[in-house]
Amino acid sequence: MRKYHYLALLFLLVSTSCHSTRKENPTTAEALRVFGDQQMSWNAGNLDEFVSKGYWNDAALTLFSNGEIVKGYDQVLARYRERFGESELGKLTFTGFETVGVTDTLIVVRGRWRIDYSAQDDREGLFTLVLRKIDGEWRIIHDHNSISA
Repeated sequence: MRKYHYLALLFLLVSTSCHSTRKENPTTAEALRVFGDQQMSWNAGNLDEFVSKGYWNDAALTLFSNGEIVKGYDQVLARYRERFGESELGKLTFTGFETVGVTDTLIVVRGRWRIDYSAQDDREGLFTLVLRKIDGEWRIIHDHNSISA
């Protein structure tokens, strides 16, 4: 009998994840504002603000990126500083948003990111983020991103 419960749960997860909320509902629009705030901070050269405007300031925050697992807000901030702190941040853009509203306070966002640089090769990749509404604000609680080859 448990086997059928797992199959039902798997079906629910697959059918939910295949649904993209193309039309913005209030929850989606509010959650996506995080990306605008982050993009402005990055493009202004403020790496600390980029992290603080998007990520959950908690030890349970997770970042999966190019084979690495980073846990905790302070460690995520340190990783961003290590990777980008000594160089030009470039111009960041996010595109191709696809969202899955799991609940009114939990949303999955997939898309593309791109950084255009003036003095080095541009970078781009994909992301899947889980955002949760915490104390009235949307925060990234899990980030899984990659750089395209």
